[in-house]
Amino acid sequence: MESIHIFLIDLLLPKSHAKDRYICLMPHFSRSLERLGQDEILATVIDQLSSLPEPQINPVLFDALLESVISQQLSIKAAATIHARFIELVGDIEPLRLLEIDDAALRKAGLSQRKCEYVKSIAHFFIEHDNLDWSSMSDSAIRQELITIRGVGMWTIDMILMFCLDRPDVFPIGDLIIKQSISILYGMDIDDKSFLAKADKISQGWRPYRSDACLLLWAWNRELRHRS
Repeated sequence: MESIHIFLIDLLLPKSHAKDRYICLMPHFSRSLERLGQDEILATVIDQLSSLPEPQINPVLFDALLESVISQQLSIKAAATIHARFIELVGDIEPLRLLEIDDAALRKAGLSQRKCEYVKSIAHFFIEHDNLDWSSMSDSAIRQELITIRGVGMWTIDMILMFCLDRPDVFPIGDLIIKQSISILYGMDIDDKSFLAKADKISQGWRPYRSDACLLLWAWNRELRHRS
């Protein structure tokens, strides 16, 4: 049924009508594209995109944090391989179960010693904070909690907010691809000392849908690299 739905939309709405395609294929975007399209540059991005940015939400915060930390500073392929070995080793991913596994076994699965310490730190945190209701907490309150975990930085928290907790107004200013995209599209020098402040000012015009804006920027950058 889903494939028929996409076929009909492809027939009725060619890729030159990207904005309308997004709204039909992904109701998620219907709330935000009108707002984001008020930015002339972002409106051009929307019209140029030929593939849909589809966010993959992992709703289990403990799992999502582990995967994010394990994947740090690795290629996509290497991260997927090591994460698969980690899952095979740990089985049901529970904090207590993770703490029972010695570091030697984790290293054999591909984790560095530092990442062994990081995943154990995450496990300890969730044992000590098992009563937190993440869904009821503000983005700021979540940041204050997660930043106390060793190995978890602001970029990781941004990814958790976007792809685990599905928060609509996250702007991961530390993400290299986001910075590169803004630099190219808005004609800004990424090495300028004022770049981050200027990028943040631009993003204020995307509120309260900055997460969707970033999905579009990531998709645009990916297509740009594929064309070159």
